[in-house]
Amino acid sequence: MLATIVASLLSAPSFGQDSKVCTITRDAPVIRAFLSEDYDALMKAGMKDKAAKDVACMVPKGTKVVIADFGAPYVSAHVVSGPQDGCVGNLARRYYSCH
Repeated sequence: MLATIVASLLSAPSFGQDSKVCTITRDAPVIRAFLSEDYDALMKAGMKDKAAKDVACMVPKGTKVVIADFGAPYVSAHVVSGPQDGCVGNLARRYYSCH
């Protein structure tokens, strides 16, 4: 697994020196790139079915992700473990922890 994480850090084009490996702290949606604001607006409007179309994958608690933080409300995430290994998108800060 460590080799997979290291390979992901080295090979993912949008994840560079500032990337870090983090753990999902509760089941979380990884949102398709550039659709985070749309997803938030649909969820606030109670339109969960439409918002679900913006989800790239759902990742369970304990999943490892490589995070690239560019200062936005969402971070870029590359899932590197578990059933959704390889999924890439945006992740809200409240869903992960980095130690």
